[in-house]
Order: sequence, then structure tokens, then C-alpha cells
Amino acid sequence: MANEEDTNFNVQKIKSDAIMYLIEGQEIEAASFLFASEIDILTNDYASTLIFSLKGNRAIYDLIMSEGNIFHQILDAFKAVENTGFDDIYVSAKIAYPDLGIDWEAKLLEAIQERKSPNQCKPINNTPTHEWKGTGLHFRSPVEIQIAEELDKLGILFFPNCMARLGGPHQRINREPDFLVCYKGKWGIIDIDGATYHTSAAKDHNRDRLFKIHGIRVCERYEAKRCMEEPDKVVKEFLNILVQNG
Repeated sequence: MANEEDTNFNVQKIKSDAIMYLIEGQEIEAASFLFASEIDILTNDYASTLIFSLKGNRAIYDLIMSEGNIFHQILDAFKAVENTGFDDIYVSAKIAYPDLGIDWEAKLLEAIQERKSPNQCKPINNTPTHEWKGTGLHFRSPVEIQIAEELDKLGILFFPNCMARLGGPHQRINREPDFLVCYKGKWGIIDIDGATYHTSAAKDHNRDRLFKIHGIRVCERYEAKRCMEEPDKVVKEFLNILVQNG
């Protein structure tokens, strides 16, 4: 049986070290999942196995339980930064949702209605999305949520992960920018490289050209690593470029 350990571990230090380890290894998707999780540290009765229990939403739970690449990246990170002599280290997961309060029925009904016909950030290849708490908006990575929060702080009008229809009369296609931003009457696009769905640089640049043909002249791409470490600077830099070139 596992028991929660209260005194022997600096949970926040271990978490931050593990995230930095993943960032330095360019394992940004794993770092963003770990960033979005809460952690309990457990040991078994014989204190030979150390268990990192990640608490979060369905996306985090499914990712850990699938024991795929990201699971192993997170596990390796914990093994790298936690060196207390345990025979084994493991990662588990459990669901943890915030308390909805006394009007929980109305909030759940609203959530059900929103999920019936989503028109924003539709899942790609069964990849789970991440909900931005309190907004009803969804993103493909917690890194995107950090950029959305920075735009929100500044009161900027933006459209996250919304499908666009564009191209010539006989070559119409669908394309989905990460963020379509309107600032001081000028329109621009922010895309975050390093996510699982940005797999071809050539295709991404071709898409940028299509948006420019339609008059959106500023299409800026930022590495997920930088967006995670300094989202405020990324947003301010983009807005400055948009004002000067949009």
C-alpha cells in the first residue's frame, strides 16, 4: 500500500527540476503536461518504491495511463532529478477536478452543451485537448494556454484554434492558426512550433503564405520552449511586430 509522504520531499523543487530537465531535452510536450499537473509523492510500506502521482484532467490521466512516449519522458525526468536511493520510481495518475460550487448542475449542463458541437480546437488524430479553466476554450498544449493568458491580461482580441477557410476560388482549403490576433486594428497570427501537430515546416510556411495572400501580413512562429519560459516577452514582441508591420 502506498502512503503519502509529507516531510521528506520538496515537491515543488522536484517538479520544477523535472520540468527544466524536459525543457533542456526539447521534450516540450512532456514538460507542458507536467507543468499543468499537481503532484503527490507516495511511497510503499517498505519505502523501496517512490511513486509520483500526477493529478489533473482527463487528458493528463489518459496520457499517463497509456504509458506512451510522454509517460516515459516524464518518468525519466523524475529519475534524473530525484536521487534518494529508492529501488524503483514510478509515475501514476488520478483525476482531480476543481470544486464547481453550489451551482455545479448548471455548470455541468453548460459544459455538456458546449461539448455537443465544438467549433473550436477540434481534436486531431484523437489527441486530447486541454481546457483553459473558466473560459470554455480548448487548446492542444498547456503552452498555448500560457500565451492565451498573456493575451488576456493585456485585453487583446484573439481567436484561438479556430478553423479558417481560405485559398483561391478553385483551391479552397481549411487551415487553423494557433492564434488569430487583432491589435490596434491590425491582424496577425501566432503559431507555436514544437507541438505534435506542427510536423512539417514546409507545410506550415505554405499555410503562412496563404494567410498573407488574404492580407494577414504578420505570421510569426515561436518555439514552444520559449513560449513556456517567457510567454509575456513572446506576446509583447509579437504585438510590437504587428504594430510595425501589420
